Amino acid sequence: MTFTDIDKNKHIFNFSEYRLQSYRKVTTFLALILVPFIINSFYQERILLGLLGSGTVLIFVINIISLFKANNFIISPAIATIAMMTVVISVVNELGVIGVLWGYPVLGMLFILHERKLALVFSLILIVFIISFSYFELGMEITLRVIATMGMTIIFMNLFLKVAEQQQDALSLMVITDSLTGAYNRRYFDERIKLSHGLRNRNIEVAMIMIDIDHFKNVNDVYGHKAGDKVLSLFVNLMSKRIRETDAFFRIGGEEFAVLLSNAKLETAKKLAEELRELIEATAFIENYTVTCSMGVASLNKDESTDSWMRRADNALYKAKENGRNRIELADV
Repeated sequence: MTFTDIDKNKHIFNFSEYRLQSYRKVTTFLALILVPFIINSFYQERILLGLLGSGTVLIFVINIISLFKANNFIISPAIATIAMMTVVISVVNELGVIGVLWGYPVLGMLFILHERKLALVFSLILIVFIISFSYFELGMEITLRVIATMGMTIIFMNLFLKVAEQQQDALSLMVITDSLTGAYNRRYFDERIKLSHGLRNRNIEVAMIMIDIDHFKNVNDVYGHKAGDKVLSLFVNLMSKRIRETDAFFRIGGEEFAVLLSNAKLETAKKLAEELRELIEATAFIENYTVTCSMGVASLNKDESTDSWMRRADNALYKAKENGRNRIELADV
């Protein structure tokens, strides 16, 4: 696992958690709604339909209890969905067009409770069965209407979820990035640095580069804050392009930044830090002014605390400043 793998699954608004909450609410409602129909099925001697409905409600109840107690499923949601789809297909077979009506809320439920791709698979399976029964029981005219309306339901739900997922990604990015530079912010740095311990416990080398732009106050005082903002943005752009895809770059203070590296020993981090330092020194951010930076490099020791790791990296950074700036220092072991 790398930091890139973590980023792929990182969402401030978590759809998985949303689906857990939705499942609990939707299935509770469905269980209550289905009970009278199940009783009526037994009363009308539709035994198979009653048993299928009872089994589905039992699965819902077991998972609802499990979600309240442990926030997890005992029975896979896919099994519960298959059970519900079986009930709908049976109702279509027993009641014809009245049964078809149950297919629409179930289609909507599929896209709320499952990821879009899985929901699409389930919905297509459900439609194929419903169409098969409706064709033989209701004729071609009704079947074509069923195909059209259920197809539209799938398209609308799919588009809705796609937009919601895009909004989720945009919101997640907004929450974890710095508005000025686009780098990851301090909030996300605090989260990610904790995850570094998980990587280290899997014997994956992890390192940190603490970076401070030298005498940045002079830029603001002499050239103005607008120029200072431009320097920060260009600085982040350069650094982000140079670091590896498996690394992550953060703005953790005004002119203070950090790079977290996975699958990187101390020497690898030192080499990257030197390349970054040389790149910054060689770049003309402002006319007649050379921007430089100081860096402290520290690898994460086995069983080391977050505070200890950051303290060693900070001490190395301060040592670089004390020794003349525009240089790199390695942290003490």
